This record gives sequence, structure tokens and C-alpha cells, in this order.
Amino acid sequence: INRNVLDPYAKCVIADTGRCMITDTSDYPDKIPLKDRFNINKSIIYEIHVRDISIDKSSGVKNNGKYLALTENDTWLNGDENSGIKTVKSHLKELGVNTVQIMPIQDFENDEKDPNHYNWGYMPRFFNTPDGSYASDWRNDSKIRETKEMVNSLHADGFRVILDVVYNHTSEGFSGNGIYSFNGLVPFFYYRFGNGHISNGSGCGNELRTESRMVRKFIVDSLKYWMEFYGFDGFRFDLMGLIDLQTMETITDELKSISPDVLVYGEPWTGGLTPIQPTYKGMQKNKGFFVFNDEYRDAIKGAVFNKKEKGFVQMAGHHNYDKIIQGILGSINTFAASPIESLNYVEVHDNNTLFDKLYFSITGNENFSEPAHDVEFKIELMHRLCNFLILTSQGIPVLHLGQDFMRTKFGVENSYNSGDNINKIDWNRKSRFNKIFNYYKSIIEFRKTHPLLTLTSESGLRDAIEFRRDIFDGHYEFCLAYMLEHYNLDSNITEKLLILINPYDKPIKVDTKEDGFKKILFGLDYFRNGYPDIDRHFEIPQTSGCILIKT
Repeated sequence: INRNVLDPYAKCVIADTGRCMITDTSDYPDKIPLKDRFNINKSIIYEIHVRDISIDKSSGVKNNGKYLALTENDTWLNGDENSGIKTVKSHLKELGVNTVQIMPIQDFENDEKDPNHYNWGYMPRFFNTPDGSYASDWRNDSKIRETKEMVNSLHADGFRVILDVVYNHTSEGFSGNGIYSFNGLVPFFYYRFGNGHISNGSGCGNELRTESRMVRKFIVDSLKYWMEFYGFDGFRFDLMGLIDLQTMETITDELKSISPDVLVYGEPWTGGLTPIQPTYKGMQKNKGFFVFNDEYRDAIKGAVFNKKEKGFVQMAGHHNYDKIIQGILGSINTFAASPIESLNYVEVHDNNTLFDKLYFSITGNENFSEPAHDVEFKIELMHRLCNFLILTSQGIPVLHLGQDFMRTKFGVENSYNSGDNINKIDWNRKSRFNKIFNYYKSIIEFRKTHPLLTLTSESGLRDAIEFRRDIFDGHYEFCLAYMLEHYNLDSNITEKLLILINPYDKPIKVDTKEDGFKKILFGLDYFRNGYPDIDRHFEIPQTSGCILIKT
């Protein structure tokens, strides 16, 4: 058979022409590293999609939907500085997150020629070339230059940049025109088989055979290239359960030899049955890579695959209460050897947004419609409490683009090909829900400066934390409180943080059992410029979390 195939190592594939472009890597901008190193436990991750964040005109950028939009500074709602609403990269800086996770940009199955084509990017074609759909010109190597400029610009503003990678499967087929790379070079070698059939643990048609020495080498080589040439600071692995444990260990060791503080994490599950032992939660213990915590996610808001199911914030089930405690502890009693091995989240690109999930679980409706004022108020309270939990728990918090101003996808649960109307960020929504944005901004600001919320060891956390159900009336069994305590040897001062959680739809009386606490965050109020005193007897507002401090 005569067949044209493309080099899987190619660094510039013009996919819609079926050709590779020869490039000289010295022709492109030098990578600009981060100015300062910062500890992994201080990470606050924000997931973005290159097109979603800037495609709408409300973003106020010049390069709508492109890599270069993330190089633009001082961008405002509809391009109007008088709006006071910052957008795109300026928004990330204002919010205070420090780690930007970019959804897949490795060349994926799409029509690069069509400016209206939309996809998330989870059907990879070529792993070492950026996708041309986000470049100013898909027909040449501008995607290389512009990807480097994007990473450099984010680094210049102090963001660590994480690339979402999909080394668990490819979009390549096994016959006819579907063969264009791996299967043309060494048919079937790169893919995993079970019982004589192509294994489909990804749910996307195949699985890469990561346990093979040469497949493992390809993945490591590819990751090192993205890190050394483009400057990425870490990787998020899609369906990491399909990547065998030895490969994950090799990846982690190899990347840490380049940068000791590289961030490696992923989804510890599969999309179906696989013949290998999947890399599940718990298998990452003390191995230097981390996992998403779906147990905490579902305990907070209810299971993602049942949109009407309720969780802790909707007052459902003592089992959820118990799981909330484990989540607050960074899951050191369940699957994590250290709190930072747990990535805590209530919303990412998959499944319903938190706003939509709360809408369905509160109303019981099957179809989405704009919520009435009273329903929206309930959603707002629960939305704040969900993210209060995420941003005050031990572990690494992950937020989704637009989550901080109650993003909706209008009830679409899996929007990977739903187009801009569903997926685009309408920055007018940030203006509408600006008080929510400021609330999350305040908690992030406090978290970044307070070491008691970012502990790194199991023993240190156990020594520091004490749960205090006794400060609430026993009738309110779903309320939750805990104390974090630290003795500072330098100042000879003991500092206490008291964190209170009230999921009830009414204020609840509290007795802290001791005087001297001050308010940091109380309801919507964040006391940035001085902590006011609070009496030991007070009421915590309905459906809210509060932070008190005592020194």
C-alpha cells in the first residue's frame, strides 16, 4: 500500500493539508521563564479554553479566540475602560489566581480552515505541534510563534502555565484514510489491545499503549519538548487512569529533573474498561504527581451524572457531611499521603457548570430556563458556599473559567462541540455578578497569604486542626466548624483560624467558647484593612462560610 504518513514527532503539522513544515526552532522567540519560583502548595489553578475566554466581542480584545488574545494587556468589557470590568488576562490578574491551565492545544481533530469550527480539543492528531485554529494563520508556522508569545506573556505576569494533554488516545483510525501517523509507521504497535480487540477505555475509539517502551519514550520526549521549548510549567493529564503507573512515575521523574517544582496531575479514572491496571486515586501516594478529587466534588454539590442529585450544600445526607470533613483534610484519611496530592474542585469544563447543577438540583426541572429571582438568590448562596469550601480546604483548588461570576452553559452538560453560543464567555456576566467575583477574589487573596490553609504534610495538618461541633447547637447537625492553630516561634505568638460553615437557609447561633476572635470573612464582607472584633456569641448568616482569627 502506498500511503502518505506524517512524522508523529513533527513540530509543525499543517493538518488540513496533510503536510509537515520543516522549521528551525532558533527562529522563534526565546522562552521567558517565570521570574520567581513558588511552592506547589500555594497553587490556585484556573482552567481556561483559548477560544472561550476571548471569542466574544465583550472581551474587548483585538485577537478574538486566538493565542494572541492572552498576550493583550489592560483589556476591558466591550473595550471600555470606564466599565471598570477587566477581561481575559487582566481578569486573571485581578482575580488573583497564580496558575493557568490551558485546555488542549496540541493539534486536534477539527477544521482549521473554518473560523466558526468549535471543539474542546480532546481528539488529538499530532502531539508536538500547536493547533492552527487558534493561530492568526492556520496555513503556516505562526501557531508556534504565537503559542510561545502566549506562554511568555503569562509568565511575564507571574502565572505558572499548565498544558492539558491527552496522551491516552488519538483520533487516528486503523484503516483507509483514517491512518496518517502511528498506524502508518508501525501498524497497531502504538495502541492497546484486549481479548484480540482494540481496547476503548477512553470511550473515544482506542487507547495508546503507554506501557510499551517506545510509546512511553514518545510521551516523555513530547512532554519535555513542550516544557523546554515552549516553557510550560506542568501538565494536566486527561484520563490519567489509562496511563500506566510506571509511565506516570517516569514522566514525573523526567520532568522534575528539568524543573523540581513542575506540576503534574490528572484524572485518576478511565472512560471505560481497559486491560491494564488503571492509575486510580491512591496510587499517586508519595510519587510526586497529584489527582483530581471527585469524591469531594460530588459530596459538595451532588453527583455530576445525576443533575438533580443533591449534596452537602443542598442539605442532603449525613454521608456527604462525613465526606466534606475528609475533603477539608485534603483526603489524608482516604487516598492522599499529603494534602497537596488532592486537587479540589466543584466545576471544570466537563459536566454541568456549578450554576446549572445547582439550578437543576434546586428546582428539579428537567430543562434549563433563566431562573426566577428567588431561585437565583438560592443558587448564589449555595454557589458561594461551594467555593468557600474549595478555597478554604487543604489541597490545591481548581477553578473553571467564569466560575467566579457564576458561568452558565444554559443546561448543556457536555458542550465539547456546542459552539460559541453555549461556550463563549459573555463578560457582561462578570458585571452582573460582580459581587460574587469580588467574594471569590477576597478568599483567594486571604488563602495566598495564610500558611494555615496550605499545609503540606499529613502530620503537620493533624497537629494543626481540630473539628469543633460543640460551638453549634446540637440540633443543627449539618453545621461544621474547625480550628487551625499554629505557634510562630519567631514571634512567640499562637495564631488560630476558626472556620465556620452553615448550610442551613437561616442564620444559626454560635458560641465560640472563648473570647478574642476577630472577623476576616463574614457573609459577603471581607475585612482586608483590619479585622474587627466579634463577640463569642453571634449568628452565622444563612448558607455561608465565615473565617475568624485570634492571635
